[in-house]
Amino acid sequence: MRNQWRILHLLLRTHHKIPIQSHTLRSFSSTPLRFNTNYSKFLINPNFRHFSSEPVIPQPNPDHIVIVDLFSKSIDLNEVNKHLDLINHDAVNAVLRKFDSDLDSARRLFKWVSENCPEKLSSKSYNQMLGVLGINGAVDEFWDLIVVMRKKGFGVAKWVKDRMLEYFEKGGMNGDAVKLKELFDKDTVERIFTSLCRIVRKNVWSDEVEKEIRDLNVGFSSESVNFVWRV
Repeated sequence: MRNQWRILHLLLRTHHKIPIQSHTLRSFSSTPLRFNTNYSKFLINPNFRHFSSEPVIPQPNPDHIVIVDLFSKSIDLNEVNKHLDLINHDAVNAVLRKFDSDLDSARRLFKWVSENCPEKLSSKSYNQMLGVLGINGAVDEFWDLIVVMRKKGFGVAKWVKDRMLEYFEKGGMNGDAVKLKELFDKDTVERIFTSLCRIVRKNVWSDEVEKEIRDLNVGFSSESVNFVWRV
């Protein structure tokens, strides 16, 4: 099989319709190692506790508290505008987690960000909102949001799939459970083939390239070849 993938790689290299975008590739060797720095901090930190029976309680982020307060009630645009600098990608995701059982507040936050600064929403943000919708029984909105996500190229996260399968199965919603399984399986196959395409189209064929293909556990088939050739 290694020769078959190598031949496909050579064909792709010579095919004029497929540009090699080497700037999108990242090399592990270019990532600076930080072991010595971290190790030094570990040694000189007198406050480091090796063992403790006391749970570490995370301190609430004051910015997140402000955002929670802003969207826990009807939106006051003047107040929101005063705190625009607090509403960033990480804050949105964190507050959506806090709104896990507060569907109305989560809706207000997600809708406002979608309409006013959609660039602050990522696949993670959409999945967080999916989880809130689904677990609070807003099943129609759950499926509607998945349609929006797929148009943006976002897939359903595994934790959302697992959470909602349990919810659907316990609620006797077998049709929704089957639909979600099929959707997740399809997304998984597409992600694998996309990774395969990225690997096969690398500039230089090497043992590392072959290892990455083996790790994907994808057979050399007409389906896989057609997918790589089309992309």
